[in-house]
Amino acid sequence: MFEGPLAATFRIGATPDIHDTASAHDWRLEVSHAGAILLLDWPPQDSPHFPQKIFDLLVAKQFDRLADIDERFAAIFIDTDEVLLVRNWIGSRPLHFRIDGDRLDAATMPQDLARADDNPDWHWLARRAAMQTRSSDGTAYTDVKRVRPGHLVRWSRSSGRRDDVRFWRPDRTPLGANFNDVVAEADSLFASAMDRALAGATPPIAAQLTGGLDSSLVVSHAAKKASLVTLTGTHHGAPVDPGRGYFLDEAARAAATAKALDVPHYVARSDRTSLLDQIDTWQAHLGEPIANADNLSWLDPLYRKARDLSASRILTGALGNFTLSWPGSGALAELLRRGKLAQWWRSARAHRDRLGASRKGITALSLPWLAPGQSEQVRFIEGPAGNWRVARDRREVRADILLGHDPGPWHEAVRRLYGIDEVDGFADRRLVEFSLRLRESHCYQPGQPRALIRAMLRGRVDDAVIDEPKRGLQGADWPQRLAEALPTIRDQLARSEVPPPFDGDALQSAAMEFSPSDASTDTETEMRFDFTRAIAALRLGQRIGG
Repeated sequence: MFEGPLAATFRIGATPDIHDTASAHDWRLEVSHAGAILLLDWPPQDSPHFPQKIFDLLVAKQFDRLADIDERFAAIFIDTDEVLLVRNWIGSRPLHFRIDGDRLDAATMPQDLARADDNPDWHWLARRAAMQTRSSDGTAYTDVKRVRPGHLVRWSRSSGRRDDVRFWRPDRTPLGANFNDVVAEADSLFASAMDRALAGATPPIAAQLTGGLDSSLVVSHAAKKASLVTLTGTHHGAPVDPGRGYFLDEAARAAATAKALDVPHYVARSDRTSLLDQIDTWQAHLGEPIANADNLSWLDPLYRKARDLSASRILTGALGNFTLSWPGSGALAELLRRGKLAQWWRSARAHRDRLGASRKGITALSLPWLAPGQSEQVRFIEGPAGNWRVARDRREVRADILLGHDPGPWHEAVRRLYGIDEVDGFADRRLVEFSLRLRESHCYQPGQPRALIRAMLRGRVDDAVIDEPKRGLQGADWPQRLAEALPTIRDQLARSEVPPPFDGDALQSAAMEFSPSDASTDTETEMRFDFTRAIAALRLGQRIGG
């Protein structure tokens, strides 16, 4: 039986070549019958009949029914006629491939398929720096493609024809239930989601815990079901002024929550590893530009602490902001569209009285369709690659994020770097499908954003955590870390030609002008995010191109 790291080569009319690589580690030959075989990459789960179920659905070509499977997996199915490359609906496990004439190569990560003569896809890299790539099957490598979450790729073993099939098409019809019924259903769904997130894990299990709502909900459920240790990452150095609506250090709030839930708590202090060294290390394992390199100063120590504690799994709440913790900022517009004028009036008054919103702000939230079409241009990316429209319908924004979400590369990079299986407590099929049907008014009650998750937490953690109007500012030491990296970045920009659609002049100008003393939350979007993402993408592209 095959078990271990995987690279697979398929040629038209030839026997598949499946062999070890030095990379991915969870692929196993699960089913072999009547000339067909199934290779699966899946973490330990309490699902003994799951591989056979996948095999039977693929043999019968019942692809739509794959959407009903809760387990996290990627699969390669081979029979006499075709090769199928499959990823589950959320993309928990990555899968990539390249087609070269009569040959298809498949592997876990894009860099596993790298060749000496590979070229970087600069257009894809620029779009990735502008956070626009999740609807595409491209990668940083021109000839390497990804299997998208909720999709399968069919490759004919006789003709070499390739087809993409989307099998996950969740219902997005808005729920008609009242707020209390929605809270009750969300509670039940999240409890089941946490059972699945914990299944098969060997204790102790680590959990990221901040001072916020999402991780508090994860920990409050997991603490009753598993041997848990909680971890909080925090920054070092003189932090940026957090500005209105933020607090700097989440450690004290997290410690209080852990104490109330009677679980051990550790603080992972950020280290002095350089920003660029961390970017290069992670990108070598990610195979794509890192989106939020500013957080690596506390994420690396957090993962190291989890490994030192012998944790087999770490729980996070990354999708909370887009599911049960969605703020519901489109509620006023939704209430007007539905003719709920009395509810709109109460909500608008509460928005003014509790949140300090101006009349102009309330009008903009209530009548977004009267505003001109909005778009934003990333300063460091020229043309359409750096321009993206801001949708007026907040439910559509949420759907775009959830349907395009792909955590697989990140989770695989964590496994390769730290040997830990990362599981997002909110990345559960039934929970996400429920969230896609939420109305904005289910997430926002008069004067209270994120009302749904606050109601779910009531009685589980201290009210001070639930009612805290501010949010923790993670990675608040980004100005100092970026300033330390700027001499190397300036040298990088001066020595190497900056390919289009990256704007070399804009990058040079920003690198020369930035000073940490001028940093504030107002400069975050441009320098902490857009600039750092562009530099990360350039470094990866130059590494691929040699």
